[in-house]
Amino acid sequence: MRFALLFPALATLSACGLGSSDVPTKSADEVMATFNGAIAGCTAGLTEDGAIDQAALAKASWIITERTSRLGGEHREHALDSLPELEASEYESTSWDSFQHHYPLELTRWSAKSETRLADSCQLRARVEDDKAVEDVLKKLTEKFERPADRSGTLPRGGDFLTPRFDKASTGYYWAMDQHDIYLTVGEDEHLRLEVVVMPDRDTLDEYSSDNPERRIP
Repeated sequence: MRFALLFPALATLSACGLGSSDVPTKSADEVMATFNGAIAGCTAGLTEDGAIDQAALAKASWIITERTSRLGGEHREHALDSLPELEASEYESTSWDSFQHHYPLELTRWSAKSETRLADSCQLRARVEDDKAVEDVLKKLTEKFERPADRSGTLPRGGDFLTPRFDKASTGYYWAMDQHDIYLTVGEDEHLRLEVVVMPDRDTLDEYSSDNPERRIP
């Protein structure tokens, strides 16, 4: 099965649109606790067709609050306790909260019927108070994975070649796990984004896919 993340809106999430005034500032320990909860839930298991196991995510203290899907220009609402079968070009977005953690989690599930299967991903935005706290979060992730990031660097920003940019470019960090890839993006004003991407068959990943760290992180 071939996995690639081709949907343009999601492919650029790690490079732009990271900061938002509605993301509350928390301590490095609080952010890391939430990151740990997201990683535990999103890597708890895969379904038979290689999707993130939402039942396992629920068992890891996450509670679904919204389930929608999009097919072409049509936006569909679904019951929270359903797991609708998606059409070939359809994708599902679910939102999750937890009483134990400080930020909501967004999960994207792609249809197993697609000719080129797309990779499920969990994403979580957070914010810390200063550069020292950013360093603390990065240090804690390094300790958690027992190694520095496998790849890191400045992320590309759309439109740099067309007009001058005055905002600071984000920095990306990447760890390869057995069946998942973990990305941390550090943006302006101490905004952080954690992303867990399903990667059960990395050897067949298209070299031009934006899931490829060599493409995400030049």
